[in-house]
Amino acid sequence: MTPKTFAIPALALGAALLCHHFGLRFLRDSDQANALFEAMDMVSGNPLLRGWVTPPDNFWLIDLPGLGLLSRFTSDMRAPLYILPAIWWGGIVWAACLLVEARHTMARHGDWRKFLPVILFLGLPPLYEPGPIGFLTYTPYHVGTLFFTLIGLLTVERCLRPGSHLAAGISLGFIVGILEISDAFATCCFIVPTLVTSLWMARRGIERRAALRIAAILAASFGLVALARLVLSLAGGFHASHLTIHFMSTRQMHDHLHFSRLSLGDLFGVSLDDKKFFGPAPGKAAEALLRLAALFPVLLWLPWQTIRLLPQAFRRTTPTPFDPVTAILILGTACAGGAAIFLDFYIAGEDIIRYFLPILIYGTIAFARSGPTVGMAWLFVPAIAWTLAIFAQTWSPRPDTDRLIDPYHVAHQMDVEPLLALLDAEGLTQGYGNYWYASLTTLASQGHTTIRTVTSDSHNTDGFCALSPLAWLSQRSWYRPEALADKARIFILADLTRPFFNSGLDQSAIIASLGPPERIIPFPHPPSGNLMAIDVYPRETLLACQTLFDWPDP
Repeated sequence: MTPKTFAIPALALGAALLCHHFGLRFLRDSDQANALFEAMDMVSGNPLLRGWVTPPDNFWLIDLPGLGLLSRFTSDMRAPLYILPAIWWGGIVWAACLLVEARHTMARHGDWRKFLPVILFLGLPPLYEPGPIGFLTYTPYHVGTLFFTLIGLLTVERCLRPGSHLAAGISLGFIVGILEISDAFATCCFIVPTLVTSLWMARRGIERRAALRIAAILAASFGLVALARLVLSLAGGFHASHLTIHFMSTRQMHDHLHFSRLSLGDLFGVSLDDKKFFGPAPGKAAEALLRLAALFPVLLWLPWQTIRLLPQAFRRTTPTPFDPVTAILILGTACAGGAAIFLDFYIAGEDIIRYFLPILIYGTIAFARSGPTVGMAWLFVPAIAWTLAIFAQTWSPRPDTDRLIDPYHVAHQMDVEPLLALLDAEGLTQGYGNYWYASLTTLASQGHTTIRTVTSDSHNTDGFCALSPLAWLSQRSWYRPEALADKARIFILADLTRPFFNSGLDQSAIIASLGPPERIIPFPHPPSGNLMAIDVYPRETLLACQTLFDWPDP
């Protein structure tokens, strides 16, 4: 047994522990709560998620099985949302090391310094900053998707080896199928780059038979996934919502580029915004500058390699040496970066950070596979040592600064414990609210209090009931009249000022639909910052609202 045999698993385990430890400081939101409820339903006998309406990126076969299985072994309902991201990130570090090791093994170059970029940027991500914590420790959020793409790259490399086994091809088709049906983002950053690279290799006669076999596997997977979607629809499985993506308008581009820069700076830990040269860590410029110095050769190498590869696609000569996996990584980085910068995904602020993840992971692996790292230890080692020192200083959370609420300023992550305390004091356990309060509060109560998401026509003044379910990450059975059985009083979280994120649940719209409430309970200092109240109604009043139980056509 060599030290390398233990070093790679140890690095992956250390990265997973860091992700879990620092992730405990990050509050969860309703998107995650609903995903967990999906997963729990999935492992409770509803694998097709009948009755569910999901986003376009449904993560059906990526994150949901893991969340569901973890929920069977944890007493705290929220625990899977903290454990699974750590598993994904540890797996990413492990797969990254294997991809780097495989390239250098083929090149007969076994220097340990080849792993330095992976150690710094993936093994020691800047989790002492709020931005990376809010992204890398969040699930489902494409982190699991990127883990599966790395496993896919390992199988691609195996398929390209002489005498590759049938098992490698079957594994690749299986992984591509999982990605294609669960998260369309993988099509952009992995499936299309792999298909383009394999077709180009076949045309140039580079491992022609293996390249054609990979292209055939991808094409067959597309067909099988289309058939699986048809079967899923006919069997009454979940309905994935459609999302129309268009190019970013020039009017929005300035702000979007600003948030793109912030996202990349956060992911690599090189953001200098509001950093001081002196003071307590984190928050000093030193750690960002040291990591930036190590990142600088990567920033030079990636565009140079991209520019070098593009003309070769149209030349008759074959590049020597040619590394297909590195080419896929570079092409995937370019595709993901271009999509993140120029396309509009209807995502607010720095939440766009999710689509820059391939730049961090693929770019780091591609650079480490290329070899120049071996002569740059003097850049990476100081940054690694300093980052370890920052982790040591920030290991114990500071209550005043390290409980992260809304790091991206989109009002999604909230501390709902005060709301639960108020509801418990009033004996209220069943109600309705806007999206960002509803399932999050249900999860935080461990299922003791149930709040479902509803919307309302805020312009309703005709006296008819305009409350209706929100068919987004929700299930039909949540909105049946039987859900209100044995509850004498039902509450609705009402906004007293503007509707919270266009939820339409301002108090005037609720009263226009249901009449004056039996009781209004003030809710001082709500976490969203919006003035709110708890409107209490008799159950009979809610049962008389037919639209509340009419499931909208998805």
